[in-house]
Amino acid sequence: MKKFIEFLSSLLFPIQCVGCRAADQWLCARCAQTVRLNSFEPVRFRPSGSQLTIKVLVAADYSQPLLQRLLSTYKYRFVVDLGDRLGDLLVDFLKTAKGLPAIDLVAPVPLASRRLRWRSFNQSEILARRVGQAFSWPVDPGLLVRHHYRHPQVGLDAQRRRQNVRHAFRVADPASVRGKRVLLVDDVVTTGSTLTECAAGLWAAGAREVWGLVIAHG
Repeated sequence: MKKFIEFLSSLLFPIQCVGCRAADQWLCARCAQTVRLNSFEPVRFRPSGSQLTIKVLVAADYSQPLLQRLLSTYKYRFVVDLGDRLGDLLVDFLKTAKGLPAIDLVAPVPLASRRLRWRSFNQSEILARRVGQAFSWPVDPGLLVRHHYRHPQVGLDAQRRRQNVRHAFRVADPASVRGKRVLLVDDVVTTGSTLTECAAGLWAAGAREVWGLVIAHG
C-alpha cells in the first residue's frame, strides 16, 4: 500500500521544492534557510487536574506560509521524504537551544492503528528518529500506545479536542520510563491536548520529567 501511494503521488505531484518549485527535491537548501526558527521559549501546558506541566519547545512560527505548505504537503499528500527535512529544522532549532536538560528517551506521539494504516506512516516517528539520530538519544516508537481510535483532532474546538483524546494513551512498558526524562515529538501543537494526555500517561508510569518538541504551534 505504501509503495502504491508513493507511486500515485509521484504521478500526480512531481517532486519539486515546496517553496521555489525547483525540480527533484521537496525542500531546497535555499528555501530551507528562509524558515525562521524560534528562540528557546517553552510553551507550558498542564493536563486537567494535574500539578505537573509539560514544557513544549516550538521550533518555528506557524504563520510562515512556506512552513504551512511544508506541513500540509507532509501530512496530507503523504510525502514521507519531507520528514527528514522537517526533522532537520528541529535539529537546527535544538542546536541553538539553551536550558534543555539531558534527554534519556525520545518518543513520537502515536497514531491509532486505523489512522496509521490509512496514512501508511507516522509523521511524528520520522521526526523523532531524525532528532534522536542527531543527538544520539534513544528513540522508542512503541513507547506510547494509542489504545482506541477517535475522531481526528483537525477541526475540533479546544474542549472537544480535550475530550477526544482523554485517556487515549498508555505506556507499553512502564519500567522503560521510570525515573527518566522523556522528549515527546509531534509535528504541530494546537491546544496541547494530545501532548498533555501523552505526558499524563508517562507521569503515571513514573517518568521523571516530560518535554515536548514540535515544528510549529498552529
